[in-house]
Amino acid sequence: MAIAVPINLTVEKGADFLVDFNLREENGDFQDLSGFSLTGYFARSYSSSVRYSFAATIPDAATGLIRLELDKSTTVIGTNQPSTASLKAGRYVYNVFITSASGDRDKVIEGVLTVNPGVL
Repeated sequence: MAIAVPINLTVEKGADFLVDFNLREENGDFQDLSGFSLTGYFARSYSSSVRYSFAATIPDAATGLIRLELDKSTTVIGTNQPSTASLKAGRYVYNVFITSASGDRDKVIEGVLTVNPGVL
């Protein structure tokens, strides 16, 4: 079981958001994510019934590269993936999970996501 790494993120309201991480094994080697899927969610609090999704991808499985994205103006219908322009400024919490082909799910990153206000 993986131990979730706490990392705080900042999103500028009305701007594109993209962040990359390389997941590593305990010995420092890149984690091979071949056959894994990735999901990332955020909400105003851990007890909130409304949660939002990141566009979460694995661009390079061999180097454990994962990517979280939000578009500045496009809300992806049917995915609960908001545009950064539609987010209320303030503090959110987030979790990122990897799921193996056999269905084992591990939380790998967690933290606070701050949405800074902006003039749109």
